[in-house]
Amino acid sequence: MESLAPDLLTARTLVSALVVLAVTVFSLSVFEEGIRHMLRDLRGAGRKRPDALAPELVPVRSERSR
Repeated sequence: MESLAPDLLTARTLVSALVVLAVTVFSLSVFEEGIRHMLRDLRGAGRKRPDALAPELVPVRSERSR
C-alpha cells in the first residue's frame, strides 16, 4: 500500500496542475475577448458622425445662413 502513495501524490499534483492550466486558459480567453470588444468599440467610435457622439457640440445652422 505504501508503494501507491508516491503515485497518488503525483496524480494529485498532475490533476491540480491541469486544473490551474484550464482556469488560466479560460481566464485569458475571456480577457482577450473583452479586449477585442473594447478595441472594436474604440475603432467604431471614429467612424460615427460627430453629431451622433455629442449633439450639443455640433453647431446648428440658422435659417438665415442658408
